[in-house]
Amino acid sequence: MKNEIIESFAKSVGCGVMRIGGDNLSSGNINSCGCSCRIIESSELTDSPGSGNYCFDVHAYAGRQSERFGGKYIYFCPAGFVFVVCPLICADGNGGEVTDYLAAGPISPVRPEDFDAEELISALKLKLTLGETLEAVKDAPVIAPDYITHTANMLYVCARYLSEINSPGQSQNQQYRNALKNSEIYEQQRQIGDYIQSVKAALIKESQSYISYPYDKEKHLAYAIISGDLVNSRRYLNEILGHIFFSSANNLDVIKVRAMELSVMISRAALDGGADQSKIFDINIKFLSEFFNYKTIEEVCWALTDILRKFTKETFDFSSVKHVDLISKAVSYVKTNYMRKITLSEVAEYVFLSPSYFSKIFKEEMRYYFNDYLNHVRIEKSKVLLLTERINLADIAASVGFYDQSYFNKVFKKVTGVTPKKFKECSGKIPPDKKSRLSGNLYK
Repeated sequence: MKNEIIESFAKSVGCGVMRIGGDNLSSGNINSCGCSCRIIESSELTDSPGSGNYCFDVHAYAGRQSERFGGKYIYFCPAGFVFVVCPLICADGNGGEVTDYLAAGPISPVRPEDFDAEELISALKLKLTLGETLEAVKDAPVIAPDYITHTANMLYVCARYLSEINSPGQSQNQQYRNALKNSEIYEQQRQIGDYIQSVKAALIKESQSYISYPYDKEKHLAYAIISGDLVNSRRYLNEILGHIFFSSANNLDVIKVRAMELSVMISRAALDGGADQSKIFDINIKFLSEFFNYKTIEEVCWALTDILRKFTKETFDFSSVKHVDLISKAVSYVKTNYMRKITLSEVAEYVFLSPSYFSKIFKEEMRYYFNDYLNHVRIEKSKVLLLTERINLADIAASVGFYDQSYFNKVFKKVTGVTPKKFKECSGKIPPDKKSRLSGNLYK
């Protein structure tokens, strides 16, 4: 069964695959080079003392990187071919586990005639002629770069499935959870780094040495949490963290204090979105019990992302909804198109229901009429614009789907209890007695 899966992968993807374990290649090598292709065999570098297995060290290093970066890793072998590697967790026969690796390749990302054979001959000191080298390159299947990513995804699925067969149990699942966590941390740090570079560029352009805290991004973050928008929630959180990193010079203690402040703000946004108070309290207790043990900036950032994910899920929980697919699809459509004129009939058609039946289902599941929900989405977005953008009320009204400012004012007051102008003047701090009946949870 195990060899059949590896063989099926090789035949369906169109490239070889081999298993790397210990200090040599083990069984399961199908149409791959086995760390010894014609190009490497003709290299003068592999004849030098202490060179050992010239390719194996590269594959083993890539395997370790795959564990670090989320379970898969794409790289070039010494012969210039592309490989993909994923960890393969196996029982060691003594009740423990060992990690081998599945490596798919060799793959050529370009056609043989486009392969830079002359540079390869020079770098590896090949004994082959140019023609012989090009002939050797033809042995590797050509797979376009974007399809190599798909190959990596397929190999990851195979490696994980084989790991479950070879080493069933909680510890194996934990290793993959750790791999996914490492992948998230890596991607988060990349996004934060990109934002820091944009801040530096802005300061250089404007000849400044200081940039103020992005309070507007906090408002956007709060709205994204209330809306159940995890993608934008994470983006705004990473941009805020980027500012904190830059202004604190990566001081861990300062970052921890600011992270605590952010966790409070995220909690409040979740509650405003209708999350269950007891659930938020339980999540916060667990977060705080672990928070003070974090030793690195990366751990602090990931912890915030994790709690953000949990809180956002609580504000947009369809667990009690019977028609989950239908309602989630309708809600997603509204949140994507709220800024233009949309009707109940349009959304009903989108979810393949008659307008009357869709209206009935929507009211039963969401506990609000469709138009009330649409207006709520528009008003929540307008709140962010009122507090962060310097544009007039008429333009704000139009940008969120209201083409009559007087109607916008009327709906805004109905939903929030105050007029847009008053909301802006009091910086969004609405007195409790002014909050409307629509300020509750619209997602349960």
